[in-house]
Amino acid sequence: MPQGLQVWNSAGVLIVDYTDRLGSIVAIATLVSGVDGSITNSKFAMGDPFWMLTPLVSYATYLPTVSFNAGTSTLSWAWEGRSGASTRLIAGVY
Repeated sequence: MPQGLQVWNSAGVLIVDYTDRLGSIVAIATLVSGVDGSITNSKFAMGDPFWMLTPLVSYATYLPTVSFNAGTSTLSWAWEGRSGASTRLIAGVY
């Protein structure tokens, strides 16, 4: 008999099984247009990093480029000489 976490929704459909990977949010930041930066957090070493960018306005033309350095647990972003709209960064590990 398998063991682990299993979760069903109200309709009886299995939505999480013990073999699924669940994410954990490590950082949320507002990136100001044109301002490069980084976040260093030891929690990035707890799994595989992920991130997503959400423009704070609907007419965003450029988003920053995001990179991750596993050796220093640092997530960095650069606007590469362009300005866009301020953007929300959500980062975590799974």
